[in-house]
Amino acid sequence: MTARIAVVGASGWAGSRHVAGFADAGARIAALIDPSPRTAALAEVHGARVLPDVAELSQDQVDLVVVALPSSMQPAVCRTLLEAGYRVLVEKPLAPGLAATEALADVPGIEERLMVGFTLRGHPAVPALRKWIAQERPVGVSIRSVARKRVVEDWRADPAEGGVLVVNGVHALDLALHLLGTDARVHAVDSGSRLYGAGVADYVATTVDLGGTLVRLETYWSPWELDEGLNAGDWDLTVDLVAPHGRRVWRNATLRAWERDRPSVVTSLGEHELFRVQADAALAFAGGAPAPAGFQDALAVARLVDAIADAGRAEPKEGAA
Repeated sequence: MTARIAVVGASGWAGSRHVAGFADAGARIAALIDPSPRTAALAEVHGARVLPDVAELSQDQVDLVVVALPSSMQPAVCRTLLEAGYRVLVEKPLAPGLAATEALADVPGIEERLMVGFTLRGHPAVPALRKWIAQERPVGVSIRSVARKRVVEDWRADPAEGGVLVVNGVHALDLALHLLGTDARVHAVDSGSRLYGAGVADYVATTVDLGGTLVRLETYWSPWELDEGLNAGDWDLTVDLVAPHGRRVWRNATLRAWERDRPSVVTSLGEHELFRVQADAALAFAGGAPAPAGFQDALAVARLVDAIADAGRAEPKEGAA
């Protein structure tokens, strides 16, 4: 039977990519929920119904509901859907901070019926890196995550949404936790809003100890075109892992491997539209498979986000006594 998908926030940047990814994966787009005037045209393309609210959904007509809203709006919608018995794929992060994430812990079935959209987990580089790390623990990891944005406006410019660390950097944080474990201690944070002047942090650099591995993260929105990247070139990701006997560097579509005293070997991983890759995993989840990332993963990322934010507020400012 063809899986039936409903998308909340269907006309937004992420929502429209979810629609395209699921349609390309062979699912039927059953319903779209979004007040944007663009929703009607999107629904016509896919033969979907346009609904005013999630209350209009019917479980006998939908197998999975995608929630792709600003993170501050997602907890209430997810609670409503999960309490009604739906399986839900929610955009990352589930909520903008730890308190709002923890508040969902009492929702019945959240551990089994919630999938969190940390799309990097579906990239073929990730299982290769996990296999390598299982053999030798890295000494240090550097992650650079850059998302192309011509302007920072609307909900991205809302301080409640957490700036670039929460909107984009959580992908890198989840990747680091997924690779190295969740025993985290934040050493240093630097952030600023000088790239766009939109009133939220558009550049963040932080250093975190993860179980004895030093992780350096740099994340920012880029006003410049990117020379290459994930998701049709709008997200440039580099992950550099250094261990005593080897090194791995993943950048977008390539993985370069060094063993000590040997030349490097480059593997082409191919181009991947991560929303399309995620759609396959989500369809398996809709059919009863475990979620690649779930509520506990959302909690782990939220704890680290809050720890970084707290450390950033504690950093001495230039000129302070």
